[in-house]
Amino acid sequence: MIFLIDCNNFYTSCEEIFNPKLKNFPCVVLSSNDGCVVARSRLAKQIGIPMGIPVFKIRNLIENYNVQLFSANFSLYGDISNRVMQTIKTFGFEIEQYSIDEAFVYVDEKLDFQKLAFDMQKKIKQWCGIPVSIGIAPTKTLAKLANYHAKKFSEKNISYIDNIYSRQWSNFFKNSAITEVWGIGYRNTIRLNKIGIYTLFDFLNADRLVIKKTLGINGVRTQMELKGIPTISKESFQTSKSIVTSRSFGKNITSLNELKETVSTFANNVSIKLRKQNALASYVFVVIYTNKFSSKSKQYYAKDFIALDSPTNSSQILIDNAIKILEKIYKKGYEYKKSMVGVWGIFPSGFEPKTLFDDKNNLKLKNLDEAIDKINLKIKKDGIKYAVMGLESKWIPKSNMKSSKYTTNWNEILEIKI
Repeated sequence: MIFLIDCNNFYTSCEEIFNPKLKNFPCVVLSSNDGCVVARSRLAKQIGIPMGIPVFKIRNLIENYNVQLFSANFSLYGDISNRVMQTIKTFGFEIEQYSIDEAFVYVDEKLDFQKLAFDMQKKIKQWCGIPVSIGIAPTKTLAKLANYHAKKFSEKNISYIDNIYSRQWSNFFKNSAITEVWGIGYRNTIRLNKIGIYTLFDFLNADRLVIKKTLGINGVRTQMELKGIPTISKESFQTSKSIVTSRSFGKNITSLNELKETVSTFANNVSIKLRKQNALASYVFVVIYTNKFSSKSKQYYAKDFIALDSPTNSSQILIDNAIKILEKIYKKGYEYKKSMVGVWGIFPSGFEPKTLFDDKNNLKLKNLDEAIDKINLKIKKDGIKYAVMGLESKWIPKSNMKSSKYTTNWNEILEIKI
């Protein structure tokens, strides 16, 4: 049986651990440069704050409801996530982390699932301070659906799909839109709606050949998963299809050199993420654009990509190629507000296609990256970095409302006065 354990309102829950008074107020976490809402507490959702909305559009809600604002504190969230995952592992089951706040857990079929789920909830809350919802089902897709039900309709935040044809679950399937199915995105929803499939119940009972014609083999697999037949392996989601790093700048940028600092920094961050996943990328892309919310500024948007000679996670190679793209798409006379660097065509290391041009230089770059990563882990992030990334980085986004790094910095550890 599969448990999907999902942290409730994770970013805001992390903030509440060290400031319990926040539970009495709507609370939101903001994106880089404190621009948009990226996370909301339960109370923030109740007063109608949408995900992704720019802060300036909800000033009235912020003032009327005393909404508490926080800059994103990813070092804190990452550490709390690691603590949650380590706590789950103490139960002795195989775990597959799906995202920063979600994990699939493979549980022995003979156990009392309801009791085990309650024990997990209690231990995670006690050890980490984070509330979680748990969906239980025989497949990943059903476990995702059970977790959705647990968050929306279960008082205990635990739901167990034991029989999809029971009255309870049949009614749930009939009253749930097809968009709630894991893997059915916006475009697939439109395709399904055109052939009269609107609910989970419609999708579950549709002809297999119709589903295959409309969505392909992945649609058939999703339908089988909903019927309780596992088709998604444990390894299917270990490697990302793409990795992207982007930030809005703390100030508008006009010069190519400053843009190079941002792009090289993001390319380096992407390469670090690849190495952590033990993966290699085949393509790198760069996007730059001006402030779309400014009616006074000239608008410009540009993007391009490069196919790499061979898959890599080398910081030097990704930085060099990202700068080549930037130099090609950059135009003078514009005030740039944001840049983005990403990669796709990702392979697990060792499974990438080989070329005739693989050489010893790749090994040298690999050793260099490993040495820099090890040193930066001991000293601090970016203790050693490429010169093109800049020293002062005046473009770094504003984070004027960031909470302390309570668990990752000795100088910011919580003090208790008696």
